Amino acid sequence: MEINLGTELQSPLVRLVVESGRTANQFIEDAMAIYSVELAEVRNMLNSRYDDIAAGRVTPIMRSEVISRLREKSRSRQADAQQIRIPAQLYFRRSDLTGRPLRFILVRGYLHHPGTAKSSGHGCHLAG
Repeated sequence: MEINLGTELQSPLVRLVVESGRTANQFIEDAMAIYSVELAEVRNMLNSRYDDIAAGRVTPIMRSEVISRLREKSRSRQADAQQIRIPAQLYFRRSDLTGRPLRFILVRGYLHHPGTAKSSGHGCHLAG
């Protein structure tokens, strides 16, 4: 059997064949075997889902309701995250020989270490 592939698909496949050290026929044969197994699994799952809907074991919902539920869940999580208060200054212990605590200051949503943040201009941003 001869298979003609477009250049957009052929180039990555040729690269994968070279990297795997196998012949193109072996590579394509394995890929098709895996694809056919996965396709059968998906087909069985879809048939099972259809049977569940047809038997009334599950109730389908509209796309708009799914989106609405996901947005509400996201809003709820964002509200929970906003309730967490971070102190203006955080202290962490270092495990080096000096034993001096590291001091961080919260500035405009960024954690800064006074010793390095001024010179480098970089800090750790807290997503909120």
